[in-house]
Amino acid sequence: MLDAMVSGEAAVGQLAKASGLSYSAVSQHLAILREAGLVDSRRKGRHQLYRLEAGPLSEVHAWVDRYERFWQQRLKRLKRLVEASR
Repeated sequence: MLDAMVSGEAAVGQLAKASGLSYSAVSQHLAILREAGLVDSRRKGRHQLYRLEAGPLSEVHAWVDRYERFWQQRLKRLKRLVEASR
């Protein structure tokens, strides 16, 4: 669903079509994403348009990056051990 909003605002109907989910399921997902601060919305006529708020994702990226570096170091050590044992 976040991928569908990367290029800009989208209405629930557009998000339902892009994701293959029902309107109800999309609305439930959007409520959770809004609560998490990952999407925001505005009204345009009869439509509620949703847009991605990517700021909080930078925190997730930083957290994941720590673990990626950890595993890269571990895998390098493992590779050296395997190569040394040949």
